[in-house]
Amino acid sequence: MRLVHQKYRNFRALVRRGVEFVSRSFEGKRPTEYVPDAIIERRKRWSRNLFSFVFAGCAAFLLILPNPTEKPIPNLRTGDIANENITSPLTIEIEPNSRSKFRREELAKRVAPVFDYDDTILDVWRGNWEQTFKVIRNDYYKDPEQGFTGSLEALEQRIQELTGQTLRAQDLLYLHQNKFSYTHEKDFVKIASGLKGRLIAPSDLFPSYYSTGIVVREVNRSLQETLINDVSRIWGLDHAKEALSHIPNLAKDEDRERMRRIVQIVNSVIVSNLKFNANLTQARIAAALGNIQPNSVRLSRGEVVIQKGERINEDKAEIVTKLRSLTTISARVKRFGLQLLILFLFFSVVLRLAVSRRGLWHLTFKDAVFFALISLASLALVKFPLPFIKLFFEPFNLKHGVEYLLPIATGGIIIHLMMGKEAALAFAIINSTLIGALLDTSYFFAVWAFTVTISAVRSIRSCKQRTDLYRCGVWSGFVGAVIVSAHLLMQSLGLQTISVVDLGISVSLAFLSGLLASILTSSLIPILEAVFGYTTSLKLLELSNFNHPLLHQLMMKAPGTYHHSVIVGSLA
Repeated sequence: MRLVHQKYRNFRALVRRGVEFVSRSFEGKRPTEYVPDAIIERRKRWSRNLFSFVFAGCAAFLLILPNPTEKPIPNLRTGDIANENITSPLTIEIEPNSRSKFRREELAKRVAPVFDYDDTILDVWRGNWEQTFKVIRNDYYKDPEQGFTGSLEALEQRIQELTGQTLRAQDLLYLHQNKFSYTHEKDFVKIASGLKGRLIAPSDLFPSYYSTGIVVREVNRSLQETLINDVSRIWGLDHAKEALSHIPNLAKDEDRERMRRIVQIVNSVIVSNLKFNANLTQARIAAALGNIQPNSVRLSRGEVVIQKGERINEDKAEIVTKLRSLTTISARVKRFGLQLLILFLFFSVVLRLAVSRRGLWHLTFKDAVFFALISLASLALVKFPLPFIKLFFEPFNLKHGVEYLLPIATGGIIIHLMMGKEAALAFAIINSTLIGALLDTSYFFAVWAFTVTISAVRSIRSCKQRTDLYRCGVWSGFVGAVIVSAHLLMQSLGLQTISVVDLGISVSLAFLSGLLASILTSSLIPILEAVFGYTTSLKLLELSNFNHPLLHQLMMKAPGTYHHSVIVGSLA
């Protein structure tokens, strides 16, 4: 037992020496005369950075801690039914991959494809065949007595050289039997001329592009583009062949069979003058996809994502999966690290503010630790009770505005009474920023918290009696109520409707916040004075109370000493 007690005493002495070393380094005190100024300055800088780092780490830890009412997110899959309401544990924007993929596919289908239109193709094609008829007659059927000179294989090859196309065997045999006559040539040209001015695509475009239309780019007119919404105006090759197949019905009886065979020949070699431009179409689809904004889902902390009894679809299942991944230990550690970096840099800047010669870094190490503890306690006072306060007011259909009931100004009043207005100003900046980050980066609530705290600090310049605390609370509550009412009325000018009841409740809660802050401060001040050894003006007022038993005894037994003490106190 004696050995355990000795180890405890040694450990306590070691801790005391460590605290003293850190305290001297923080305050820039010289432990001995032989320590150079450069080392003192370096120790002071490192100790203050260490203080900011530890302070930021504690604040970041409080920020990432789950709320007391937060429940773990169950592992739900598509088709499951939720057994309870599932709420978002944090404010986040999520873009489901399935929805993004679906939107991209839908957008790709809405981009009009690009077709190149060459208005000379049909004319060149018809001219080539007209010239082919003439060349074949002159080369193979010139001498009527000698007849056909050559072979069908040579004839077929010659036609392919002249037109770039190949005739079917039965069509080649038919034209050979009729010696590629001028009559057949004239019929061919007449039938082919019926396609002039038509837009002919390789296939029917109506089923695929009736909703988007197509972009026709004229290659012979400086690439001028025209959007054609009615794609039924554009013929496919099958449509063109069907239109030509009615021509023989209009011919005379003796010419009908010949026209029918020529139509078959034309249909077998007809060409399109529209060509799908795949590269340009894909480029425009890619440009359209690059310009779309992600269809993300914004979730606020505490927002119900899935109702109890709701069947989970694919999008909801993916949202639940991502929320589960964001609440894992590794995800929380990453958020903690990033939050720590932000707060460390923020505290390093704010704690160096000096509105007077007594900046925060000119305080003692005990004051700095007390400052950090009050700041963290104020943050915890918002984080942990707030979910229960919301649950309490939920049956009254009041979900927004209950935050104004929190005694935000308590920490600022305590810091001011014990450490001065410079520390209270730094506390107001840090506390309002942390609370704004805690409440989903709420800009207005941060402004409200800062204004309420500063108004409380400014109204308690000299605290001569405890009733001054309540006067401070009334003023702070009044300022907070005015700000809240102005903010809600400004919101009512837009699309959000604010009822008179909600306005009255929110303003009342904001006013009560100041009163609660003064009540809580008056309750905590004696405890904090006893624990941390501070002597505030309130403590001095209590000690100067003439009804104190010790003063009564001094007055009765040593009136000269009592009178002398009163005179010296007055001079002081």
